[in-house]
Amino acid sequence: MHQRDKLLKRESWKVLPIPDYRAPLVFRGGHGATLGTHFFKKSSVKYTEGLRLDTSDGDFFYADMVTGNNGGIVVLLHGLEGNSQRPYIMGMAQVAIGRGWGVAAMNFRSCNGQMNSRARFYHSGDTGDVEVLINHLTEKMGFKRVVLVGFSLGGNVALKYLGEKGNSVQPEIEFAMAISVPVDLSGSSDQIESLQNRLYLRRFLKSLKGKVRQKMNIHPGEIDWKKGLIARTFREFDEFITAPLHGFEDAADYYRRSSSLFYLDRIAVPSLLLSAKNDSFLSNSCYPTVRDNSMLRTIFPKHGGHVGFPHWPVSKQTYPELILSHLLSRADDRDFTN
Repeated sequence: MHQRDKLLKRESWKVLPIPDYRAPLVFRGGHGATLGTHFFKKSSVKYTEGLRLDTSDGDFFYADMVTGNNGGIVVLLHGLEGNSQRPYIMGMAQVAIGRGWGVAAMNFRSCNGQMNSRARFYHSGDTGDVEVLINHLTEKMGFKRVVLVGFSLGGNVALKYLGEKGNSVQPEIEFAMAISVPVDLSGSSDQIESLQNRLYLRRFLKSLKGKVRQKMNIHPGEIDWKKGLIARTFREFDEFITAPLHGFEDAADYYRRSSSLFYLDRIAVPSLLLSAKNDSFLSNSCYPTVRDNSMLRTIFPKHGGHVGFPHWPVSKQTYPELILSHLLSRADDRDFTN
């Protein structure tokens, strides 16, 4: 019997014991939790190999890897304009490696420091490359056990992918975690336009516009790139750049078709959605109540910020790292019962 099937038969995923999160007083604020983890959390992980994968549309992407010793691998998906070197990715990698698991930290197209070949980038609903990576790991490299973990944009990609696959999902995927996820892209886009998120918005747009400038030189006639350079919000950027580049009618169509919110009821893999109530990036619609799918468990603690969840001192494992360590331990024991 496959480990995932044992989990389903022997214990309800929704009552599997998971530690609670108690934020230290100094990190009770959402911005403090977000920035504290980003600036002060360090990891000593060193990836041992790089994997380049070519895609069917003539493009490529990279994953940074460490091979474990138990036949399993944790696939890590970063957030918007992140990469495999982000502290939150490396922290989870360190947890996995410490338990003997391999790691494949995916870099979405254009995110590893090398511009991809096609005019298109990546986006919040782009699940095709994730499938390419998972299939390569299981079919070509022989990994028998896969855990899928995504943060923010990467969490939306992970949940949407699992929902798209439904019961046809690869049997090697044992469970999934998605952290700080804008499951409703439209609501989250509106939220990020608020005054409290202005600095984050500017940072993201600066990075995205830098890539637009590069694309203008490589693919000058693909779309009207100059509109992207005047975008002041995510919605404008998605209207001018993301939507036309990736085959959507407009930003509203992109948000509707790419939000994992509309795929959650189809997920057939034990999956955990963890988002803090004081995450300034998330709208109320990003905290769904899912009653009809026993495979999706939601944890929405009061504190934690966006991709934060620090403990004190900050050098300690974050809450997502503690959960991953806990679940990998149960999986390694082949016993998800109490």
